[in-house]
Amino acid sequence: MAMAVLSAAVVVLITIILALFLRRWRKQGNDVKRLPKGSTGFPWVGETMEFMSYFSTSDPEPFVNNRVAKYV
Repeated sequence: MAMAVLSAAVVVLITIILALFLRRWRKQGNDVKRLPKGSTGFPWVGETMEFMSYFSTSDPEPFVNNRVAKYV
């Protein structure tokens, strides 16, 4: 009887420790404050298409200036 209670207590303790560890690990991975301003879409597709469209005109500087203004 005592062995069953001890085993159950160990399982509960391990479960609590694992839950706390996973909670802390997930919280660190989702820290949105560390991300710079900008689009979270498909940067290689959306940004590249927009960038290339500016090169079809004679003045690609507005694209660059808009991106610089986001991070300054």
